[in-house]
Amino acid sequence: MRLVIRYALVALAPLILLAWLWLAGTYSALRDSVGIAFVTTGFVTVFAWRGGSHRKPAFRGQFLRAFSIPQVYAWLIACWVLLGVLDRAMEPAPLPFTGHVASPVKVASQAADLRIGLALSGGGYRAALLHAGVLMELDQRGIPISNISSVSGGSIIGAYIAQGGDPAEFVKAVINGRFRFKRELLSALNLPRWLLPFGAFSRRDVQAAIVHRVLLSSPSSASAKPPALIVAMTDISRGISVGATDNGYLLAGPTTSRFFRTGEAITIDGLGDLATRVSISGAFPGAFPALRTNAIFTVNPEPLATSSDVREIGMTLVDGGVRDNLGLKLLENADASARGTSPTFVPWSGFQLGEEWKLDLIVISDGGKSLEADENNKGLLSEVMRAIDVTGLETGIVRIMTPEPPKVALSLPSSLSFGPDAIIVGFPHPHNAREQFFYFQPQQLDEATLDRIVELIPDRTTAKNTLDAYRRTRGPTNLTKVDLECVIPKKGSEDSTECRWWDLVRLVGTDIEGTVGVFRKSETLEDDYSEADATALVRLGRYLVLLNARNLDETLTKAAERKFPSRRKEP
Repeated sequence: MRLVIRYALVALAPLILLAWLWLAGTYSALRDSVGIAFVTTGFVTVFAWRGGSHRKPAFRGQFLRAFSIPQVYAWLIACWVLLGVLDRAMEPAPLPFTGHVASPVKVASQAADLRIGLALSGGGYRAALLHAGVLMELDQRGIPISNISSVSGGSIIGAYIAQGGDPAEFVKAVINGRFRFKRELLSALNLPRWLLPFGAFSRRDVQAAIVHRVLLSSPSSASAKPPALIVAMTDISRGISVGATDNGYLLAGPTTSRFFRTGEAITIDGLGDLATRVSISGAFPGAFPALRTNAIFTVNPEPLATSSDVREIGMTLVDGGVRDNLGLKLLENADASARGTSPTFVPWSGFQLGEEWKLDLIVISDGGKSLEADENNKGLLSEVMRAIDVTGLETGIVRIMTPEPPKVALSLPSSLSFGPDAIIVGFPHPHNAREQFFYFQPQQLDEATLDRIVELIPDRTTAKNTLDAYRRTRGPTNLTKVDLECVIPKKGSEDSTECRWWDLVRLVGTDIEGTVGVFRKSETLEDDYSEADATALVRLGRYLVLLNARNLDETLTKAAERKFPSRRKEP
């Protein structure tokens, strides 16, 4: 019986290692295999051969007896430690700061000299990949982004872009598996920090370390001035949004909006570096711990060090999406504070944001979860992840927006993401093939935008041929339906204007629907994306810009004419 127990304990060690690899994931399966083989060879050499080539190898018929239980578990620990060391020693260089989001190569004429804010919603790496597509397409259209407000997953890419990062580099990093949270969480290198009786090491610190190492520690400097950034957090002690900028904090609630300049008017413990702010911005309660800290600030318009009225309040900071999953309110409040139009504005330098936060236009990139989810995802973890998504919906695009500054919302078409009322009354999906893709109206788009949309379709040859056929038979611009013969074609009907129009609509609509399918199945806390899924989410972000190109151009033109009356065209 003792022998059976001994064998079972010995055999359990490799099973534990396999279970760890399955749970933690891997940066490189080849590297892990080589590391395990190296440790195993060393242990076999030292213990199984029992010192010297003149002895018979003990593993001949008695392999398990050659190892004691302590030796086997020493092998397990050695493998675990070596894999952690290899992860760190062979980690690729941090992503470079080679982006030009704030200064595209060719700036669109209507966007020149405008300050354009971009709100990057929460939604984990799913949202971050979609935002990357939005940023890449805005850059392609020559629309510079001067200010960014970010929440949760939006803060991951927003922080990188605000340092001068390139969204394309971020996408490559996700595809290459640079953000393995569970691997880092379960790494042997973090064991001492977990065991130390002092300090407060947590899952949030692991996330901050990943963000810092991969995105924010490049020795290179930005090639152009990057956008200004405000990172959104929520103080659940008082129900207010806390926006962290380079030089201060914006505290915004239902009835207040006040900015405090760091050092001059406020200090908040524990928010010193950008990676920490990013990790708190995505610290959804239950998934990551809150940061409990203190804010010391002056109420009177006089320096904190000499103020006659200094207050101290405790804060419990969590995911910014708990109160505003778009980060939109902080951008609106920042604009009002910079302009002096906030109802709580005080004209003192310690309470004033800089001129750089006066915005002419806000673009909203909504990467929050769809109102419908995969019903097959069951279990506690799936329920927690879905709860995070639903919270984001409540504070996301389904809301009433203020008219100023002007806004363009980039979100899923309503035919692909129904609102709450439609779901409650059981409004069906538009399975009718003659209606389901009608959010795409090619006849209403300019030639350049139409070319860009078709270029996104993976099957380039089919896409080009379909577009060419559509252009050869292009008809009136008011097509809104298609004859049934185009859906179930009869001989001779395939060359009609309606059918060529429908072929293009169906081709583009099918690809967009496919990208939305990837979006729907992705969870907020997911960080492991295949190249196909990652590029699909990026493509969806690009589509959102292009489908709203007409509205975006018109809003840009109006904003430019309002700021620069000389640009106004005579009727």
